[in-house]
Amino acid sequence: MVDIIVSDIQLEDVLGGGQIFSRLIYENLSKYYETTPINIYGKSTAFNHLGTYLIKRKIFGRFKILGLLRRSDFASRIFSFVFLKRKNYSTDILISNSLLDKILIQKIKFKKIIMINHAANTNTGMNLFIKYVKSMKKHATDFRVIALNKTHYKILNELFPGKVKLIYNGINLKKISNKQKIEYLNSIGIGNKKFILYLGRLEERQKKVSYVIKAFAMLKSEDLNLVIAGKGSDYNMYVSLVKELNIEGRVIFTGFVSDEKNKFILFKNCFTFIQPSLNENFSLVTIEAMSQKAIVLTTKNDGSSDIIKDNVNGFFIEIDENSIKDKIASLLTKNQNTIKTIKDNAFLTAKNFTASQMIKNYRNLIEEITKK
Repeated sequence: MVDIIVSDIQLEDVLGGGQIFSRLIYENLSKYYETTPINIYGKSTAFNHLGTYLIKRKIFGRFKILGLLRRSDFASRIFSFVFLKRKNYSTDILISNSLLDKILIQKIKFKKIIMINHAANTNTGMNLFIKYVKSMKKHATDFRVIALNKTHYKILNELFPGKVKLIYNGINLKKISNKQKIEYLNSIGIGNKKFILYLGRLEERQKKVSYVIKAFAMLKSEDLNLVIAGKGSDYNMYVSLVKELNIEGRVIFTGFVSDEKNKFILFKNCFTFIQPSLNENFSLVTIEAMSQKAIVLTTKNDGSSDIIKDNVNGFFIEIDENSIKDKIASLLTKNQNTIKTIKDNAFLTAKNFTASQMIKNYRNLIEEITKK
C-alpha cells in the first residue's frame, strides 16, 4: 500500500481554508492509503491527542499522556523536533501544505512530493513558493505542483512544465434543517432579522472587515443587521469601530464558529455574504456560501475570478466602503426574480467544487506519480 504523509494538520480550532483543506485531504486519503498527518509547527491545540494525529503510530504511538507538552506551543515543537531527529523515517509521498516543510528534509525521507500552492496571492507569496519548489524537488525522485487557480497554473506551468496540475479545492455540501436554523439564529440574537454576513479571520492586514463595517454604517437601514463571525488579532479594533460609528445595536460578533453546521446556517440565511479579501489564492468560504445559495460580494482576485461571474452568480466589489455600500444598496432594490436567479446560479456553481471530485483528482495524481 502507498504510504503518505500529509503536512500542516490541525484537527482542532481550525481557522482558515488552508487548514480545513489539509484536514479534508488527510481524512479522505486515509480511506485508500496508509496516511499519516503531521504538524510540528502548529498551535498547541494541534498536539492534543498526539497518539491519534501527530505522526500517527510512527513516532508518538507509545506516548499516551503528554499533558505538560499540550500546554506549550514551544515545548511541543521542541519535543517534536528532537524526537524526529532521533530516527530516520521514510514515506512514499509527502503532500506538502506549508513552506515550513523544509524542516522535514533532514527527518523524513520521501520518494515523491506533491506541493500545494497555498501561498498568498501576491508576488512575494508566489516567489517564496517557487523558491520552495526548486529547493524541495531536489530531495525527491519525482514531484508535482498543485495550483489552486488558473492564473497560478499558468505561471507555475511555465517554470515546471509537465509537473503542474490545476486542482480546485472542494467542499462537502450540507443540508440544514429548519429546527437547527431557528435554534442557532436565536442563540446568537439574530432570530429572523435580515443580516449581512462576514465570516472569516478578523485580520485587517488581509481581510478588510473595517470597510464592511463602515459601509454598513452608511446604509442607515434600521431593518438590516451585520453579523461578524470569526476571531483574530483585530477583534478589539472592530468592536471599537462599531462603537465609534454608533451601530452596536445592529452588529453581532459571534466569535469563532466551531460547528460546521452553524456556519452553513449563517450562509443559508444571510441577505448577502461579503468577502473583502485583499488577496485570495482560492476562497473556500466563497464556495461554502454559494452552496447555500448566498449572494456573494467579493473582491476580484485570482482566486475568486475562477468562481464568480459578475452579475451572474455573485458580484465583484472594490475594497472601498462606498463600493460595498452601493452594491448592498442595489441588492436591496433588485427584482426578486433576479435575486433568485443569482442564488440558483451560485448553487449550481458550488456543485462543481465538491470534496468528492477534489479527492478523485488527488487519487488520480497519486496513482500517476506512483506508477513511475
